[in-house]
Amino acid sequence: MLEQYGFLISLGLSFAPAFGWLLLIYFLRHREKKKFLFFTFLLGGASVILVFGLQSFWLMDPAYNINTFLEVTFTSTATIFLIFFAFMGGIEEIIKHLIVRIMDKRYFLIQTINIAIVFSVTTALGFAFVENFIYFYGLLSEGLIEGFWSTFIFRTMFSTLGHVLFSAIFGYYYGVSKFSETILMQEKILGKTLRLTKIIEKLTKGTLQDIYREQKIMKGLIFACGAHMFFNFFIQWQQLWVVFLMLIALTVYVIFLFRTKTGHLVFMETKARSPYYLAPSNQRMLGHLLDMWHAGRYDEVEKVCNDILLVDPMNDVVKLFRAQALDKQAIKKGTQAVADIFKRGKKEEPIEEEETVEEKLSDVIKK
Repeated sequence: MLEQYGFLISLGLSFAPAFGWLLLIYFLRHREKKKFLFFTFLLGGASVILVFGLQSFWLMDPAYNINTFLEVTFTSTATIFLIFFAFMGGIEEIIKHLIVRIMDKRYFLIQTINIAIVFSVTTALGFAFVENFIYFYGLLSEGLIEGFWSTFIFRTMFSTLGHVLFSAIFGYYYGVSKFSETILMQEKILGKTLRLTKIIEKLTKGTLQDIYREQKIMKGLIFACGAHMFFNFFIQWQQLWVVFLMLIALTVYVIFLFRTKTGHLVFMETKARSPYYLAPSNQRMLGHLLDMWHAGRYDEVEKVCNDILLVDPMNDVVKLFRAQALDKQAIKKGTQAVADIFKRGKKEEPIEEEETVEEKLSDVIKK
């Protein structure tokens, strides 16, 4: 029965988890971009053909076989697996990144950091859908029913979620790179040296902003590829408890990124008007803001930002300071709440008062 309808069963079971994620994205946010989300999903699915083609080339061509190269170069099995999975996972993450980048450049889709996360996740869901279908249909067509159900459970619960989380983290950094002008200006105001960025600027003769943007994209790719590498590595060594803990930690991190005020901030970044000009009075207020920021008085930073934005509502840098101040206050409250829970969990043991010498002598006399 399963073998007879293997194609339809594989198609339905592959699409089910992806469809669930897409519904969540659609109903919670960004309904107005549903056409582009659907197109991005299709491109993510089609990219599997390119990724599998490249991976097959590096595995099957004798002249470029990566396994042969690693076995000759390294003796440690763990090192071979780590480099192999970094290479293969890197191909997937780079292709998914290119889809988001091309779509954004063509249709100007991304206006906030969170929208960058959404489109990156949508690409990953398309990829996971087609990849799961290939695995499921391959097992059913060969009649491997027992292997099919275990693969279905694992790939639905772990692999699909992994694709979503890896791409979400990359999407965050891609969103940050999109608004590099504002974020770079804020880092300059905070007194950050940006030494590496400036060194690359001198070597490449590029602009500081463009180099900063590419650094953020590269950071996101490295993070996504690294997470993908360790995910596959621990699966290979059958350390599923490590994979489980890893997915929980990444899920918490992605939820945090998605809920930040900074992620919802819409940056203006228009060349028609510089968003960074401040009147002399506001410049003095900015000085007070920095003092409060470095002292960790984020509630006061929020108030100063509100005052500046009343007279300069288009100022992206001040908006960014305000959003980050709100995020830091939320983190502080959350940390304090967790600490309070642990404090309540500790039961205070009653302290017994020690008997004085006179009381002990009195007890002896009475006896």
